[in-house]
Amino acid sequence: MQQKYIIDGKTYDLSHLKTFRQNSTFKLRRGSKTAPVEVTFSCHCWSRSPIEGEEIPNSHFVYDGSQESPRHRIFCTARYELSLELPRIISKMLTERERVHFTKKHNVVFLELLAPIVAGKPPITYYVFIKLRKVTPDGQQKYIKVVIESAYAENVMYDTPSYGKPIAFEELLGDCWEGRFPK
Repeated sequence: MQQKYIIDGKTYDLSHLKTFRQNSTFKLRRGSKTAPVEVTFSCHCWSRSPIEGEEIPNSHFVYDGSQESPRHRIFCTARYELSLELPRIISKMLTERERVHFTKKHNVVFLELLAPIVAGKPPITYYVFIKLRKVTPDGQQKYIKVVIESAYAENVMYDTPSYGKPIAFEELLGDCWEGRFPK
């Protein structure tokens, strides 16, 4: 991952989105478990898809996907500014009893209310899309890998995501640890 972008003379540092590990206690069917959770962030946390026909300036170009199936994206200053809160949000999810919602895309979404950009307006919803799986490396400690697939605020440019029933994130981590999620 590129560590910074310089756009119109301003530097956008992405070091706040480096992979980190944090121990978390999660609920099992019987009891609880404390284990490491590794968190990684995709470029979708600070970039967006181009609008049909939109040219991507070289300074804003973000490479995503594989060589066989590239999905070029655009550095988005609005998503970048919101991404500064992601490490705090995820750490809070790993230590407090937060709820996530299942989506139709085999991931979950966490909804965080953020202060409005314009005074007097209602708070905005920040959608954080998460995929997780248990990792069992040979001869090493097992852990849960949490990938922040995307994060964006509600906006007329994006469809409001469809999501279902909530579940406590600590329960979902336990389901992942015990092999019930993902199915």
